Amino acid sequence: RLHGDEVGTDAVVLMNIGADCDFFVDVGSRLHGTKCMAQRKKECWCTGNGGHWITINDAKGRYKDDTHASGAQVRNGLCDRLCATCAAGGRGVACVTCKPIILKAGDLLVFDGHSVFHGVNKVLPREEPVAGAAAAAAAAAGW
Repeated sequence: RLHGDEVGTDAVVLMNIGADCDFFVDVGSRLHGTKCMAQRKKECWCTGNGGHWITINDAKGRYKDDTHASGAQVRNGLCDRLCATCAAGGRGVACVTCKPIILKAGDLLVFDGHSVFHGVNKVLPREEPVAGAAAAAAAAAGW
């Protein structure tokens, strides 16, 4: 899920030990003085246009009323799981400063969890080994 960690969080150490994944980080653009524009406080994944993180502006007016177990009214559920652009028939896009990183099994990533907005876009399918490739490699090695 897309998030920034609590104030006081130091380094986050992330090691991928499973399937490859499409991870992302965002510190904005220091060159242009911008910050990440992704929606951060509520449900923020749009299922339109192949799936993307919603920008703050594209989230406006898209949350339905919901009732928390305490009885308090909250507005966290995204209507139809679509951002405003996709709901209107357009093609919504993710925050332009969110940068993808493909994490392979065994990769290690260290960053400041509070300053760097981060999350997983998707887990990538594993590549199946080619049938007989191991046997052919073993025969070529003289095993």
